[in-house]
Amino acid sequence: MYYASTDNLWYGDDTNDIAVGVEACYFSDKERSRKSFDNACKIAVFICKEYGINPRNQMPGHYQIQADKIVPKSVLEACGYSKDMSVVDKYVLKYLDGVAKESKPKESKPAPKPTSKATQKIPVKKQPKTAKRIKPWSEKAHYSGKIKYNASLRERSGDSFNNYSFGHEKGILGKGETVYIFEEIQDEQGNIWCRMYTPANKSWVHKHTIAVSK
Repeated sequence: MYYASTDNLWYGDDTNDIAVGVEACYFSDKERSRKSFDNACKIAVFICKEYGINPRNQMPGHYQIQADKIVPKSVLEACGYSKDMSVVDKYVLKYLDGVAKESKPKESKPAPKPTSKATQKIPVKKQPKTAKRIKPWSEKAHYSGKIKYNASLRERSGDSFNNYSFGHEKGILGKGETVYIFEEIQDEQGNIWCRMYTPANKSWVHKHTIAVSK
């Protein structure tokens, strides 16, 4: 997850170096999927106990911190559960044997009083980050490629680069599907989104999910 800006902002460092991920398989058989999900939650409990992780606020779903991911929505859907991270939280807390309920947030210590007169600094006003266009709209595709793994198909909202958002999921693109890209926009978090097909079609996919062929 190097260079995944949202992940790294969440953890304060490169996520591959300091975060632990738990994967769960899912199947066409609902009961088998539920068993897999149950086992994954128990593994998460072990990790939480081992490393002092609070599952209430330190255990995000992958889709919450990386725009081109949908997990654990896939396994939750296969289990017949609501596709929301709160379901995972519920099961992890269930197996945590009260550890999470008893844990209390650390009290912050008061800042030491300055021993000398500090010089007041005038804050520098930073320009807010906005989206920007990487490749302009073209009637001819800039390139084509194949989807590397099941990818989230997004719809763009907003009416300018100041408020463009790609948070609304409208479907899933399957692994191996061919896509043609006619425009690219980078959002304020640094994610590059690629528009497919025609101007009337509002379908966008994350660039990291595309294996570019030409």
